[in-house]
Amino acid sequence: MKPTSHHYIALIIAFIVLAASLVGFFYIDGQVRNETGETAVTLGTVAKAQTAITEEQSVSSTFSSTALARALIQTYLIPDSNTVSFIEEVEGVAKQSGASVSIASISADDLTSATAGTIGHIQAHISINGSWQGAMRALHIIEDMPYALTIDNINAHALGGGVWDVEFNMTGLIVK
Repeated sequence: MKPTSHHYIALIIAFIVLAASLVGFFYIDGQVRNETGETAVTLGTVAKAQTAITEEQSVSSTFSSTALARALIQTYLIPDSNTVSFIEEVEGVAKQSGASVSIASISADDLTSATAGTIGHIQAHISINGSWQGAMRALHIIEDMPYALTIDNINAHALGGGVWDVEFNMTGLIVK
């Protein structure tokens, strides 16, 4: 068969259709890639927002579940207006232990001009005299007081005749 002008026209139309199809394909492919990129960015933003919401819920849950513990912490702090009664409570350990308890020195942070909720320290050097059992009982009673206390530099030595001297430093937290 001899090529005729009809064949050339059909071939030209086929190439035009092929070219149009390729242009359309690459145009649609570019649009899909753009939309895919935008979708990925949106999904990333949504994922970050969901993570933030989850973290906020976790913090809120932790805050709610620790309400009693946080309220209990306040009971371990010595109100600055009750430092005298705290000192009397420490000295009152003598009656419970059978040993002599004395506060050799004491100092406290001045919270008079501080705002409510400010935390300071009260420091005391305590001396206990008595039998070993009485002195240790007094030390344990002071350690077990319902306050946030730190006891350090414990020094115990025998005075003779079964009498012991136990000295230590105590630091407590006071709150305005």
